[in-house]
Amino acid sequence: MAADDHGLAGVCFRQRCQGSGGAIGQLLEALAGRSGDPCVGQLWASLHPTCLDDAVSNAFDEHVMALLARLSSRGSDAMVWKELWDELYHQYPSDVACAAVPELAAIAADGAPSDRFEAVQLAGALLAKADPYTAEIRERYAGHIATLLREAQVELAENSPEDNHDPTSFVLRVQAVLAFEDATIWSEQLIGLLDEEFEIICPACWAAMDLYLGERGFFTCTGGYPPETVTRRPLVASHPDELTGLGHRLHRLAAAARQHTLARQLTYLFGRGTCTENGHQFIPADSVVELWTS
Repeated sequence: MAADDHGLAGVCFRQRCQGSGGAIGQLLEALAGRSGDPCVGQLWASLHPTCLDDAVSNAFDEHVMALLARLSSRGSDAMVWKELWDELYHQYPSDVACAAVPELAAIAADGAPSDRFEAVQLAGALLAKADPYTAEIRERYAGHIATLLREAQVELAENSPEDNHDPTSFVLRVQAVLAFEDATIWSEQLIGLLDEEFEIICPACWAAMDLYLGERGFFTCTGGYPPETVTRRPLVASHPDELTGLGHRLHRLAAAARQHTLARQLTYLFGRGTCTENGHQFIPADSVVELWTS
């Protein structure tokens, strides 16, 4: 079976345990819950070798295999998700970690709501971190990435219960959508809206500055703290009807989700800024891209 034909052990776990109805099913479930046991991965593989994707089993150690198996069989375990983030995002090389994309896609399609959210975020973060070297990965897992993208889009389309509800989850979902669609620095850097500041460089002269978008105001300033004591220049917002391209799309998504604070920030991010060193005019969003691609 090809690496892109199924998820990991969890998909087979659900299918086989439903049909086993006996000691093997019970034993597998018990093994899946023992995520701290380094032997779980080997035991799982010996009991059900056909369930393991070769690419996945070769990429990860027993501990990560057990974590993925536990999520697939039991779900909704915040500590397992935390461990997976620590292992896959922080410990493994990004291209290797992407071998988990099929299983994350399976969880996004069939898991509990909280697990679907976590799977989408982790898969998006892994792809974003691996870019711009993910052309082969994106081709290999195209079907799974399409599944993850659909789930992220469904989550974004859900009606917000109130204005400015949970902006963190909104931004993370948008970042994931961008990561699944293509390589872009905004699949990692849009989170700066929540911090209300970005590090930037002037696209014309490369002067280093900070960009503020929030309670302190909307301006560029030279490095220093607090920002009230350093040279700064006000930003000029674009009218929403004047936004184009990515700026227009992001603003439309924020407005539809009743994320009014984020929508206002985006009019400044895709508005006009001034270099505090030499007075050059630029689009602040372009200066963020310049910093992360130069």
